[in-house]
Amino acid sequence: MNEEGAYSDLATAGALRGSPLGRLDRALVTELVSGSVKRRYTLDWVLSRYLAQGLAETPPWTRNILRLAAYQLLFLDRIPAAAACDTAVELAKKYAPRTAGLVNAVLRRLAREGWPPLPRYED
Repeated sequence: MNEEGAYSDLATAGALRGSPLGRLDRALVTELVSGSVKRRYTLDWVLSRYLAQGLAETPPWTRNILRLAAYQLLFLDRIPAAAACDTAVELAKKYAPRTAGLVNAVLRRLAREGWPPLPRYED
């Protein structure tokens, strides 16, 4: 998701080329990537409210796993929260094993509590 300067649509198309995924799964992957990129700043704001050390200090793989799962939790209504969390934890175990517990804790809390309160600005 732009960590390496790639265009997400081209990177997704390249990754899906030759993939055994069916049409619906390809559509879901495309939605997850494009939605996570489009809503990146919103997702980062939300996730930063749930991370003690801040999102910038989180490893890139973990950041992107959190963004994908948070997008599912906050913007998609057909994926159960438990499935989004479990899949994210499995991805973390594979690509960022030291952060799997963090991914689990952040996403379970996000699933339970939802959107953090918006800051109030008074005149």
